[in-house]
Amino acid sequence: MRVHYLWLLLILGHVASARYSSANDWTVDHPQTLFAWEGACIRIPCKYK
Repeated sequence: MRVHYLWLLLILGHVASARYSSANDWTVDHPQTLFAWEGACIRIPCKYK
């Protein structure tokens, strides 16, 4: 039964990505340089259009 859920999620994800990516080209704005120290987790500020 779990396999059916996995296939359903894969199919829905594929349909959603095909629907939105073909209609709209995605543009991602992000900073050119990021600074962090070793072992740090950083949040990368970005914006999808």
